[in-house]
Amino acid sequence: DAILDGEYHAITDESGMDWVDGYPIERMRAMSVSHNFGTVISWMNLISIKDPAKKALAWRGYVDYTRLFDSWAGGGAYLRIPEPVLDWGINEEKTVYVPFWRNPYVSCQDKDILISLWKLPDRVLLMVFNYNREKTKDAVLKIDLERLNLIGQLPWQEFIGVRDLVKDQKEPPTRLDYHERTLTVPALLPHTGRVIGLRKY
Repeated sequence: DAILDGEYHAITDESGMDWVDGYPIERMRAMSVSHNFGTVISWMNLISIKDPAKKALAWRGYVDYTRLFDSWAGGGAYLRIPEPVLDWGINEEKTVYVPFWRNPYVSCQDKDILISLWKLPDRVLLMVFNYNREKTKDAVLKIDLERLNLIGQLPWQEFIGVRDLVKDQKEPPTRLDYHERTLTVPALLPHTGRVIGLRKY
Protein backbone atom coordinates (compact mmCIF):
# COMPACT_ATOMS: atom_id res chain seq x y z
CA ASP A 1 0.00 0.00 0.00
CA ALA A 2 1.04 3.59 -0.51
CA ILE A 3 -0.33 7.08 0.03
CA LEU A 4 0.45 10.07 -2.17
CA ASP A 5 -0.34 13.52 -0.85
CA GLY A 6 1.06 17.01 -0.78
CA GLU A 7 -0.60 19.03 -3.56
CA TYR A 8 -2.84 20.85 -1.12
CA HIS A 9 -1.98 24.39 -2.15
CA ALA A 10 0.16 26.12 -4.76
CA ILE A 11 3.11 28.14 -3.47
CA THR A 12 4.24 31.07 -5.60
CA ASP A 13 6.35 34.20 -5.12
CA GLU A 14 3.23 35.98 -3.85
CA SER A 15 2.29 33.27 -1.32
CA GLY A 16 2.18 34.16 2.35
CA MET A 17 2.30 30.47 3.27
CA ASP A 18 4.95 27.85 2.66
CA TRP A 19 4.59 24.06 2.48
CA VAL A 20 4.91 23.61 6.26
CA ASP A 21 2.06 26.06 6.87
CA GLY A 22 -0.23 23.94 4.73
CA TYR A 23 0.53 20.78 6.70
CA PRO A 24 0.46 21.60 10.43
CA ILE A 25 1.69 19.07 12.98
CA GLU A 26 -1.78 17.72 13.75
CA ARG A 27 -2.43 16.77 10.13
CA MET A 28 1.00 15.25 9.63
CA ARG A 29 0.75 13.18 12.81
CA ALA A 30 -2.64 11.84 11.83
CA MET A 31 -1.83 10.66 8.35
CA SER A 32 1.84 10.69 7.47
CA VAL A 33 3.88 8.49 9.80
CA SER A 34 4.75 5.11 8.31
CA HIS A 35 5.78 3.96 11.81
CA ASN A 36 2.08 4.05 12.80
CA PHE A 37 0.54 2.29 9.82
CA GLY A 38 3.35 0.52 7.98
CA THR A 39 2.51 2.58 4.89
CA VAL A 40 5.14 4.48 2.97
CA ILE A 41 4.22 8.12 2.40
CA SER A 42 5.36 9.93 -0.73
CA TRP A 43 4.84 13.67 -0.50
CA MET A 44 4.35 16.00 -3.44
CA ASN A 45 4.18 19.77 -3.69
CA LEU A 46 3.21 22.68 -5.89
CA ILE A 47 6.20 24.96 -5.24
CA SER A 48 6.40 27.38 -8.19
CA ILE A 49 8.66 30.16 -6.95
CA LYS A 50 10.94 32.18 -9.23
CA ASP A 51 12.93 34.05 -6.58
CA PRO A 52 15.97 31.77 -6.02
CA ALA A 53 16.45 32.45 -2.30
CA LYS A 54 12.77 32.09 -1.46
CA LYS A 55 12.50 28.97 -3.59
CA ALA A 56 15.50 27.32 -1.92
CA LEU A 57 14.10 28.05 1.55
CA ALA A 58 10.66 26.69 0.64
CA TRP A 59 12.11 23.50 -0.81
CA ARG A 60 14.37 22.97 2.16
CA GLY A 61 11.49 23.44 4.59
CA TYR A 62 9.40 20.92 2.67
CA VAL A 63 12.18 18.32 2.66
CA ASP A 64 13.29 18.82 6.28
CA TYR A 65 9.74 18.82 7.62
CA THR A 66 8.74 15.55 5.96
CA ARG A 67 11.93 13.90 7.24
CA LEU A 68 10.89 14.84 10.77
CA PHE A 69 7.93 12.46 10.29
CA ASP A 70 10.13 9.63 8.93
CA SER A 71 9.20 10.27 5.29
CA TRP A 72 12.38 10.10 3.23
CA ALA A 73 11.14 9.25 -0.26
CA GLY A 74 9.18 11.01 -2.99
CA GLY A 75 9.28 14.41 -4.66
CA GLY A 76 11.97 13.37 -7.12
CA ALA A 77 15.62 13.76 -6.17
CA TYR A 78 14.80 16.17 -3.36
CA LEU A 79 13.46 13.44 -1.07
CA ARG A 80 15.97 10.70 -1.59
CA ILE A 81 17.77 9.51 1.52
CA PRO A 82 21.16 11.30 1.56
CA GLU A 83 24.21 9.03 1.41
CA PRO A 84 25.57 10.15 4.82
CA VAL A 85 22.23 9.20 6.40
CA LEU A 86 22.28 5.77 4.73
CA ASP A 87 25.88 5.28 5.84
CA TRP A 88 24.86 6.13 9.41
CA GLY A 89 22.47 3.17 9.33
CA ILE A 90 18.94 4.53 9.09
CA ASN A 91 17.85 1.45 7.13
CA GLU A 92 19.41 -1.10 9.46
CA GLU A 93 17.12 -3.71 10.99
CA LYS A 94 17.76 -2.56 14.58
CA THR A 95 16.95 1.09 13.88
CA VAL A 96 14.09 2.46 16.00
CA TYR A 97 12.27 5.67 14.98
CA VAL A 98 11.21 7.94 17.86
CA PRO A 99 8.93 10.84 16.80
CA PHE A 100 9.27 14.28 18.36
CA TRP A 101 5.94 14.15 20.20
CA ARG A 102 7.10 11.23 22.38
CA ASN A 103 10.86 11.61 22.48
CA PRO A 104 12.17 10.86 26.01
CA TYR A 105 15.83 11.10 25.00
CA VAL A 106 16.30 14.61 23.62
CA SER A 107 14.35 17.74 24.57
CA CYS A 108 14.43 21.52 24.22
CA GLN A 109 12.83 24.19 26.39
CA ASP A 110 11.92 26.09 23.23
CA LYS A 111 8.66 24.51 22.07
CA ASP A 112 9.32 25.60 18.47
CA ILE A 113 12.22 23.14 18.29
CA LEU A 114 11.05 19.66 17.27
CA ILE A 115 13.38 16.66 17.58
CA SER A 116 12.81 13.22 16.08
CA LEU A 117 15.46 10.53 16.27
CA TRP A 118 16.48 7.15 14.93
CA LYS A 119 18.22 4.99 17.53
CA LEU A 120 20.75 2.19 17.13
CA PRO A 121 22.74 0.40 19.88
CA ASP A 122 25.85 2.57 19.47
CA ARG A 123 24.59 5.68 17.67
CA VAL A 124 21.68 8.01 17.09
CA LEU A 125 20.44 10.14 14.22
CA LEU A 126 18.60 13.40 15.04
CA MET A 127 16.30 15.51 12.89
CA VAL A 128 16.10 18.93 14.59
CA PHE A 129 13.51 21.29 13.10
CA ASN A 130 12.62 24.95 13.75
CA TYR A 131 8.82 25.14 13.57
CA ASN A 132 8.81 28.93 13.94
CA ARG A 133 8.04 30.52 10.57
CA GLU A 134 9.76 33.87 11.29
CA LYS A 135 12.68 33.54 13.71
CA THR A 136 16.09 31.93 13.30
CA LYS A 137 16.83 29.86 16.41
CA ASP A 138 19.90 28.69 18.29
CA ALA A 139 18.57 25.41 19.66
CA VAL A 140 20.07 24.10 22.90
CA LEU A 141 19.03 20.48 23.39
CA LYS A 142 19.22 18.40 26.54
CA ILE A 143 20.35 14.91 25.57
CA ASP A 144 20.20 11.79 27.75
CA LEU A 145 23.44 10.11 26.73
CA GLU A 146 22.99 7.37 29.31
CA ARG A 147 19.60 6.22 28.00
CA LEU A 148 20.92 6.39 24.44
CA ASN A 149 23.84 4.12 25.38
CA LEU A 150 26.36 6.78 24.38
CA ILE A 151 28.43 6.68 27.58
CA GLY A 152 31.80 4.93 27.74
CA GLN A 153 32.61 2.07 30.11
CA LEU A 154 35.03 4.22 32.16
CA PRO A 155 34.74 7.86 33.35
CA TRP A 156 37.56 9.04 31.09
CA GLN A 157 35.99 7.57 27.97
CA GLU A 158 34.31 10.57 26.35
CA PHE A 159 34.53 9.35 22.80
CA ILE A 160 31.33 10.61 21.23
CA GLY A 161 31.48 11.77 17.65
CA VAL A 162 29.09 14.50 16.49
CA ARG A 163 28.57 15.09 12.80
CA ASP A 164 26.23 17.33 10.81
CA LEU A 165 25.06 14.86 8.19
CA VAL A 166 22.78 17.25 6.28
CA LYS A 167 23.16 21.03 6.54
CA ASP A 168 24.03 24.07 4.48
CA GLN A 169 27.80 24.63 4.33
CA LYS A 170 27.36 28.25 5.44
CA GLU A 171 25.73 27.23 8.72
CA PRO A 172 27.86 26.86 11.88
CA PRO A 173 28.48 23.32 13.15
CA THR A 174 26.58 21.54 15.89
CA ARG A 175 28.40 21.38 19.24
CA LEU A 176 28.17 18.81 22.03
CA ASP A 177 28.97 19.65 25.65
CA TYR A 178 29.56 16.19 27.03
CA HIS A 179 29.64 17.17 30.70
CA GLU A 180 26.52 19.36 30.55
CA ARG A 181 24.76 16.83 28.31
CA THR A 182 23.74 19.55 25.88
CA LEU A 183 23.79 19.73 22.12
CA THR A 184 23.75 23.19 20.53
CA VAL A 185 22.37 23.50 17.00
CA PRO A 186 23.01 27.12 15.95
CA ALA A 187 21.30 29.25 13.33
CA LEU A 188 18.30 27.11 12.45
CA LEU A 189 16.42 29.14 9.85
CA PRO A 190 12.61 29.39 10.04
CA HIS A 191 10.87 26.20 8.92
CA THR A 192 14.14 24.35 8.34
CA GLY A 193 16.00 21.57 10.09
CA ARG A 194 19.26 19.72 10.32
CA VAL A 195 20.22 16.05 10.36
CA ILE A 196 22.81 15.24 13.03
CA GLY A 197 24.57 12.01 13.88
CA LEU A 198 26.05 11.06 17.26
CA ARG A 199 27.91 7.85 17.91
CA LYS A 200 30.09 6.19 20.54
CA TYR A 201 33.66 5.29 19.56
